[in-house]
Amino acid sequence: MLLAGIDLGTTNIKAIAATPEGEIVASAVSPTPIEHPRPGWGQHDAGQIIETFHAVLRDLTARLPRPGEIAAVATASMGEAGFPFDASGRIIGPAIAWFDARTEPQKRWWEEVFGAERLFTLTGLPAHPMYTMNKLMWLKAHEPELFGRIVAWRCMEDMAIWLLCGEWATSPSIACRTQGFDVARRAWSSELFEAAGVPVSIMPPVYESGTPVGRVSEEASRKTGLPAGAMVATAGHDHLCGALAAGITRPGMLLDSSGTTESFVFALEELTLSRDLWKSGFGCECHTVPGQYALLGSVISSGVVVDWVKSLTGYSDYETFIQEAAAVAPGSDGVAVVPHFRGRGTPEKDALARGLIFGLTGSHTRAHLARAAMEGIAYEMKASVDAVEAYSGVGVKGVRAIGGGSRNDLWLQIKADVCNKPVEALATSEGTALGAAMLSGIAAGVYRDADDAARNIRSRASFEPEVGRHAIYEAIYRDIFEPLYPATVALSHRVSERFQP
Repeated sequence: MLLAGIDLGTTNIKAIAATPEGEIVASAVSPTPIEHPRPGWGQHDAGQIIETFHAVLRDLTARLPRPGEIAAVATASMGEAGFPFDASGRIIGPAIAWFDARTEPQKRWWEEVFGAERLFTLTGLPAHPMYTMNKLMWLKAHEPELFGRIVAWRCMEDMAIWLLCGEWATSPSIACRTQGFDVARRAWSSELFEAAGVPVSIMPPVYESGTPVGRVSEEASRKTGLPAGAMVATAGHDHLCGALAAGITRPGMLLDSSGTTESFVFALEELTLSRDLWKSGFGCECHTVPGQYALLGSVISSGVVVDWVKSLTGYSDYETFIQEAAAVAPGSDGVAVVPHFRGRGTPEKDALARGLIFGLTGSHTRAHLARAAMEGIAYEMKASVDAVEAYSGVGVKGVRAIGGGSRNDLWLQIKADVCNKPVEALATSEGTALGAAMLSGIAAGVYRDADDAARNIRSRASFEPEVGRHAIYEAIYRDIFEPLYPATVALSHRVSERFQP
């Protein structure tokens, strides 16, 4: 028996097949199609996404000697982007990417008219332009003819379910990312939809993660190679699926899921919606563990910053990039990279924040920039770790790392030293897809529950903080890095307001 999991992410669409013991026996990947029709905009063409989704699954099943052994499949996905459908079942527009900047005016409306604190009380989310409701409101304002034809909306996970079995369904962790979901009731909020002028009827029914919703259709089987009749289940938001794969099902350990962005997940047994938490920018969302919740923080620009520095400075491969960065002393001889390339995440969300490279002199090299990029993201992570401890009232015992960044041992050691927490890299970096596969196994009865599914967690390596390096980083964080954002925030906003559409 095999379980299939799909990760429909911002950078790549991945698929894996795993045994019930958590061993990945085959995988496939392809870049996620993305278009940038205007500066600051990003969108996904439906046809390209669907073809890539099918092609990745064909590639996966072709790598298996017996693809018919796949018993169940589920999809984890990015949280906010989605496609509009008309009454004939046709997709009538592209998906506005989660990081697209055009929805900033809608975000301000929620803050100034509806009320930012009321929004947080209902949704568990601080106001931010990324959420689905803002995209729908933008369409209503700028493409009213298209908006008037929308009878159904499918986020990326919902689209995958529809492609595989023809059913209309979503999961609580994806519904949370729409900003139209009452997090306490775990149901759509009529108050929010009425305020936005969006019909709640366009949203799908919500089922807990790990719920069976259909079977792979004959048509989907022909297009993907998946066996017809295999169970299709709900999974959820990519980072929360990754949390399940990392065993982040109870308070104590923190998930560090790093890719294009970096998310931090801390499990909660009860919903926490304090005023201080709202001001910090953290979200409190439904977990992929039924009935539970999670604090979710972020570095919005993580791997994308490392990639940008690598490309800008002429590194041809990551091995050289890491080797040269490792030769630079902790603190990068005074160079600091503030990674707000797509705005700031937690603990003070700011969509208009801009990135900054500070402290340069003529003696610095590309290696200093390479190390400073990784250190800057680690400093942002430290701010979120400190905040998680303050708002949850529970100490973070350690960090479990998944995603592309978890393959970079130097970066993991820097994170351990900066945060003064042990960091454990899981044996597979594909935790998101594995979490989706585990949820499909829960739906198929392979596992009793989330804890049973997570019992086979395997580590690749562990990184303990070193006292001397931590002391260096703590002083730099306190004296240099932490003051940089408040010292430059007004100028960042001025630049963003002048040059963003």
